[in-house]
Amino acid sequence: MIRLIRTEFKKIFKSKINIILLLILVLFNGYRTFQVYHHKPDYRSDIGMRDVQGMERTGLSYWQLADQIQHSYAGILCEDTIKRMDKDFTAIIDKFPGDQLDEAKMKKMYGDNYKVLLKNARNGKYTDKEVRELFDTYITISGGYSYEEIEGSDKIRVHLQDYTKYADVRHLYSSIYGYYEEEEDKGAASTYRNYRFQEMKDWLHADQLSDKELSFIIAKDDVIEGSYEPTMNTFIHNYKTAAYNIDSNIPNTLFVQALYDLEFASLLILVIVLANTFAMEKHYQTYQIMIPTAAGNKRITTAKISAGILLALGIVLIQFLLVFIMACIFLPLRSLQLTYYSQSMAALNNVIEYVFTYKTLIINAMLLIITATVATACMTLLASYATKNRFATVIPLLLITLITGFTGFFNQLFPGLVIDQFFPSQMIHFTQFFRIPLHTDTGEILPYFSFFGTPFAWKNVIILFWIVAVIVVSICMILHSRRHVKKCC
Repeated sequence: MIRLIRTEFKKIFKSKINIILLLILVLFNGYRTFQVYHHKPDYRSDIGMRDVQGMERTGLSYWQLADQIQHSYAGILCEDTIKRMDKDFTAIIDKFPGDQLDEAKMKKMYGDNYKVLLKNARNGKYTDKEVRELFDTYITISGGYSYEEIEGSDKIRVHLQDYTKYADVRHLYSSIYGYYEEEEDKGAASTYRNYRFQEMKDWLHADQLSDKELSFIIAKDDVIEGSYEPTMNTFIHNYKTAAYNIDSNIPNTLFVQALYDLEFASLLILVIVLANTFAMEKHYQTYQIMIPTAAGNKRITTAKISAGILLALGIVLIQFLLVFIMACIFLPLRSLQLTYYSQSMAALNNVIEYVFTYKTLIINAMLLIITATVATACMTLLASYATKNRFATVIPLLLITLITGFTGFFNQLFPGLVIDQFFPSQMIHFTQFFRIPLHTDTGEILPYFSFFGTPFAWKNVIILFWIVAVIVVSICMILHSRRHVKKCC
């Protein structure tokens, strides 16, 4: 059997196109992972970020500094830790006051006559058209401006950014520590607020809050329907019992993000590579040779299925190793027992904070990605087995993978159901399985459901479904292989 599987691998890698596609996949995923660790962690392009030594911090340099600072507070979370964070941030801000304008930057953005222009804009002296003409440079760089309409007038009041001498330093450390600057009185450190500190205090003193209050905190102000009470009770339990060990979780968050960014390109390439597995035997009339062989058609079919699944597992393993190696190079992982929450602009979309450990997130992410990839391989082999035609296999499966990967088509047709999430191209978007349940009429996914008062995760049901489906489909193809071979002759 090993020899037969090896033969099937030789057939796969005999094709130069397959080799090129697999190399492209490795390079693509390598680039995606590289971008996770090097992307600029901020939406503003008009304000840079510099540390207290004047060194520019962007991309990987930012993440490394943020990791270093957050790591300095590693230990058991307590009120003193939060106070020390606040004291350290205030000390930095006090050294770099925010009341000194950067004349060069102001003139670059608004022109030499910027004082008059800004005063008039804020007092409602210009129309929208005039604002766009006068402040074209600022609008282009910043991405837009905020304004309010003056009732009964074509004029508007415009809220424009003042650029201060130390804005880049203040911006950097407010991002790392999680502060925001209140608009009404820019300048002094007292105008900064850190909503993260309140979240940490709530987490620290969870036993002093009611279940209703905790439900409100965990759900981020969303109202949870009564049918999801068992699920929420589980979240509350995890929230209360989570270890209060803190450290920089930035490396862990970026690692999970890198796994998420693998996307479904591997599924598309896997479909193309495996589509010819059974079709090639008919094309080259090799089934006429295979029938009388001692190996037998069942063993050959088993070898083809095994090779396809092993190839899928190999692709997944290479992707995981690629992400892990880059993580070790750029930002090595911290303890996986840390509880996930957003830190220094490193965040996972939709994932509930203060409930899941990174161990839980990473293990489940890998299981979902592995299951999705193996399921895609199995369905491609089945289509190749049934159609005996490469193009009849590739085109429908590529379309299904693309359509289900980008849209919530079935969720819109059947709100409250999780049909879309059974597709492999949706399974690899694993963060959606760790978000709060939403109302059924929204059309959004419901990651959890209750059965006789017991909460269950849909991801477990989906993984189990595909494990059973892969086993059943594989057995059926093997048992049917004799008739299949005869039809191909």
